[in-house]
Amino acid sequence: MKGLFFYAAVTLAFLATAYSNLFFLLLAFLAVMGLLGIAWGARNLAGLRVELLGVAPAPAGTDHEVRLRLVGGRRLRFQLQIAIDLPDERALVLDVPLLTGERTVTARLPARPRGVHAVSGVQVLTRYPFGIMQWSVLQPATGEAIAYPPPAAIHGARDRQAALTALLGERQVAGGGDGIAGLRPFRDGDNPRLVHWKASARRGEPVVKEPELDAGEVLEVSLDRRCSTARLDEALGIVSALVLLAADAKEVVQLKSQDHAAAYGPGQRSTGDALRWLAAAAPLPPQASAPPAVAATAVRLPRRACSEAGHG
Repeated sequence: MKGLFFYAAVTLAFLATAYSNLFFLLLAFLAVMGLLGIAWGARNLAGLRVELLGVAPAPAGTDHEVRLRLVGGRRLRFQLQIAIDLPDERALVLDVPLLTGERTVTARLPARPRGVHAVSGVQVLTRYPFGIMQWSVLQPATGEAIAYPPPAAIHGARDRQAALTALLGERQVAGGGDGIAGLRPFRDGDNPRLVHWKASARRGEPVVKEPELDAGEVLEVSLDRRCSTARLDEALGIVSALVLLAADAKEVVQLKSQDHAAAYGPGQRSTGDALRWLAAAAPLPPQASAPPAVAATAVRLPRRACSEAGHG
């Protein structure tokens, strides 16, 4: 488009000034270069194929890893740009200065807000050879960029119990046995019933009992979405952290919310399905129904009932 404007300006100068021979030569030169640019630009993209292999889920606000397969054949390709079509924009993900043959590459999709963003196509652009004209080819592609809630900080917790303490400030055990794994100093929010009074008297400071948690037990989480967006985002960050921790430990998490009840982990639905649901979760009005019933040992989020506190 810039080239056409420049050519039109030179044409007006040719018609309006006395230097007609000079401007005629310039117009002829530009016409030849324009035709060559059209031919070379079209040839640069002809037969080129780009396949979207996948977009990795990522926390909202961070870049996504994108895998692409570029198939250029035997022809040498120059100055390519790859963009991905999303519902709200066309995002540039990769610059390819030179391409020949077939190549699988990793690109970066710029950070997205929390949600499930559908990919509708992959566009290849080039300004080769002169940079004054842009050619593009849109190729169909299907996929999703899942921007899930950023996980809440666990502060180095390596197991489920330590994670629950770090996230919620209190000991919450899903199931679990009656054994004592050990003792630790009392923290704000700990259940007073877990205080070991004899050991506290010996040490001169309050300590609490660490209950044992049977390996492989299901962690049940209840998420009440009748709350404000801010409080829901906080709760979703905690659930996200628990889901990822369970995935690393190859444990199962059972998540229950309005119109949702599913288990994620080994032998159940995938962690990717859990992250997708968390990415799309939205707050509900106070008059909405309550989440499904859960066991007394389940983790309930948000930590204060949203329906009681309203949407403030």
